[in-house]
Amino acid sequence: IALTQDERATRLSYFLWGTMPDDTLFAAADAGALETPEQLAEHARRMLDDPRARATLESFAMSWLELELESAAKDDAVYPEWSTELGHDMETSMRLFVDHVVFDSTGTLAELFTADYAFVNERLAPIYGVEGVTGDDFVRVELDPAERAGLLTHPSLLAMHARTNQSSPVFRGRFVRERLFCQTLPPPPEDLVVVPPEPDPSSSTRTRYEEHRTNPACSGCHQ
Repeated sequence: IALTQDERATRLSYFLWGTMPDDTLFAAADAGALETPEQLAEHARRMLDDPRARATLESFAMSWLELELESAAKDDAVYPEWSTELGHDMETSMRLFVDHVVFDSTGTLAELFTADYAFVNERLAPIYGVEGVTGDDFVRVELDPAERAGLLTHPSLLAMHARTNQSSPVFRGRFVRERLFCQTLPPPPEDLVVVPPEPDPSSSTRTRYEEHRTNPACSGCHQ
């Protein structure tokens, strides 16, 4: 069933702005000027210049990346520097990063996943090993691409998709499979007792989780 002009205006507006069409879009619908791809693209470009489009994108990005860091809890003994304020800063940094890539830079997935820069303030800078940043305002800093590249190495994503006292290759792998590859993972066997290995300062996370890939009961999913 073909959409009416009003329906096209409504879908376009709620997709880009999260609210009803403005007078210009209503007028275009009344005039039958939302018929061709070129006409729709013209209005979409106009709407993307509106601040409401940035707010909608930020909301989408936080949902897509499953970021709710203000409610995240961390073990004080393992992460003594963690705080609600730091979690908020991480989220803000990710919002600024996505916003910059889409609206002020190339707007490509390539930059989203490989960018060698971030936005930090004084609280967040030490996590990156960046010096010279002071105050609450966020500034762009350049990073070593061998250590950080795009959103997958962003502290907000790493902190959210982890356990309270250690990182989690499992949580992060699930995120990549489901959120980036759009695949549905089956649940673990019902008789499986999931007990993650305790943190061991003398062993890497990769080594501790290697058992999951060699144990026949686990290897099917973890491979």
